[in-house]
Amino acid sequence: MIGDRARLRRVMVNLLANAIKFTRDGTITLSAQRAGGGDIVALCVRDTGIGIAEVDHDRIFEDFVTLDRSYTREVEGTGLGLGIVRRLVRAMSGHIEVDSAPGQGSAFRVVLPLPEADPLPTVPVASPDAQRPEVLVVEDNEINRMVVRRMLADLGCDTVEAHDGRDGVEIAARRRFDLILMDISMPRLDGCAAVDMIRTGGGPNTDTPVVALTAHALPGDLVRFRRAGIRDVVVKPVTRARLSAVLAEWLGRADLPGAMVDAANRDIDAALIRLRRLAGGEGSVEEIGALAHKTAGLAAVLGLTALHGALVSIEIAADEFAGDPGEGAALDTMVDDARAAFDAARGQASSETGPAQGPDQ
Repeated sequence: MIGDRARLRRVMVNLLANAIKFTRDGTITLSAQRAGGGDIVALCVRDTGIGIAEVDHDRIFEDFVTLDRSYTREVEGTGLGLGIVRRLVRAMSGHIEVDSAPGQGSAFRVVLPLPEADPLPTVPVASPDAQRPEVLVVEDNEINRMVVRRMLADLGCDTVEAHDGRDGVEIAARRRFDLILMDISMPRLDGCAAVDMIRTGGGPNTDTPVVALTAHALPGDLVRFRRAGIRDVVVKPVTRARLSAVLAEWLGRADLPGAMVDAANRDIDAALIRLRRLAGGEGSVEEIGALAHKTAGLAAVLGLTALHGALVSIEIAADEFAGDPGEGAALDTMVDDARAAFDAARGQASSETGPAQGPDQ
């Protein structure tokens, strides 16, 4: 699914913790279902705990609200934290419902727009003799075009540039591209309309992957992009690590240029060096979690399974330690595990293919 992973995790952790606290004996159930095969997903945390009176159903979502003793007598404090849950759900363009009564347990139902993601393609294997992929960059800002063009060149791609949406549609109608990077907010024709015209125009790029370049990536925006035929999003400002991951994913074929995979490995190596410094006291656990999340995505598309698992573990631990500046050092060992996994994968690649282009070469 496509959505805000960190916010969704916090919502579900809070709801489950709330259910555990108010269910001394009985069961707690977490369920999820997609409504009618569309983009809407309903997640429900149901418990058999002490329940909540109907008169309090709205009040429990207010900040700093303590319910009466009949509700809280069995536990210390309310421990609800539902105010932040509702704010996070609303920030994801969703809503939360409660069904509860004293002595009958509670059910909290979160309804969110979470479009289904396309499956990851087969992990690419580098081939130094491969033809360079051609990427159409549709962007009205000259500086942005220059930055993306240089990054793509470093990653082993050739580019053709369009200055606005209408220009992009005309170029896409004349020749085939391996990938299209599409700005969303442009004069004459916006990105979503341009993609729709490319998809329905019968030209050579009706099935070419299109990735949005945008500063707007709220859940509602993602739904609109997907309906227009856009398959992925790169949030501005564009970074080489994110662009490298997108190329590895959507140009997932056996003859990808070695420069692209080598660049991705260099980005991972730099990220692991940065993680070591952050865990050593130079940054917060929030920074560690964010960097681990970004690097895990790159590891996944390169097929570095052990590294991906180690980075996800770091991300989860950092999320649990959030707000505690003294916990960064506790992640030291986990960062060492990630480094070991990466070095082992590079060593295996060297033994299978001959001398590898290491991160420092």
